[in-house]
Amino acid sequence: MRAILPALVVSFAVNAAPPVPRVVSSPNGQTSIMEAAMVCPTKNEKARKLYNDGNDAEEAGKVAEALKLFDAAAKLDPKFCDAMDNVGLMHRRQGDLDEAIAWYRKSLAVVSKNGSARMNLAAALRMKKDFDASATEYAALIKLLPEDPEGYYGLASVKLDLDKPKEAVAPLLDAERLYLAMKSPYVSDARVLLGRTYFKLENWAAAAKYLALVVATTPNDANANLQLGTALMKLKKKAEARPYLNKVRALGGVVPDELATEAGL
Repeated sequence: MRAILPALVVSFAVNAAPPVPRVVSSPNGQTSIMEAAMVCPTKNEKARKLYNDGNDAEEAGKVAEALKLFDAAAKLDPKFCDAMDNVGLMHRRQGDLDEAIAWYRKSLAVVSKNGSARMNLAAALRMKKDFDASATEYAALIKLLPEDPEGYYGLASVKLDLDKPKEAVAPLLDAERLYLAMKSPYVSDARVLLGRTYFKLENWAAAAKYLALVVATTPNDANANLQLGTALMKLKKKAEARPYLNKVRALGGVVPDELATEAGL
């Protein structure tokens, strides 16, 4: 996240409405971050220069160097939550989740309505497999940014981690709706999870609907073809199921013997 030039900086008070985020990476809970107008831009010129130098180092792939620069910026201005967020992100990229989580919490202590810190905290907790805590943070993100699909997608993903597919459906539908409204390519991610979730719930009609959308965009996904063929067989649509099951075999996948026999393959 690059600092805005000093003349263009917009200050956000602690109780101000949060900036609208722009999603810039995958919403899979592993690498997802948000880029927005700075939440709490610093007035300290040295801290701002260190922050910008940290961004340059990050863009060059020099994570360790970027970490030192962001850390120095945060130390120069203890209220510079944007620098804190990036210290957390660099620790996360180095696999130090505990340090990342601690820095995101420090940032939120400065500005509780910092959506970037909240989402990264939720994602880091999920990576640490602290699913209940991650779900709490994603729920807080939804409350903070109700029109951003990331919170819904993240919450649904954690519910699936917890083997609670019924609780994943509603947030996934919200994520799909919002991704569609944004014309985001990540709508396909929501649909993949919806297809798998409905399949797990044995809601065959809904599973077939979403799996058909998945196969339409990724026709060589053997697992999606198998699940779609299976769902159609459960709906007694043998003729419709056969092409997908044959596709599984063409892709080198295996159709269970019982299913193949039933489909007349």
